[in-house]
Amino acid sequence: KRGRAFYILLLYQGRKVYQEQTALIGLENRVGYGCYLACVLYMTANLFNDSNLQTSPLFWVFTGIVLASTIKQNDKSQHGRSREKI
Repeated sequence: KRGRAFYILLLYQGRKVYQEQTALIGLENRVGYGCYLACVLYMTANLFNDSNLQTSPLFWVFTGIVLASTIKQNDKSQHGRSREKI
């Protein structure tokens, strides 16, 4: 059950960051969004086929990239907002 919470967190963070952006500008955003889509597709495939052990390490690498990218995007947006208020 703890794993489900992690998946929900990953989906929520990725959706929150990448849904707000209308254009993916920069390599970092494109790679993060691509890895996010790969994670979503992997989780969808696991609903129907639970025996894909070969791709699990790649999923965790993509998950790390997505979380790092979303955290960085959240930091940028928070700093931008605080500067606008000043």
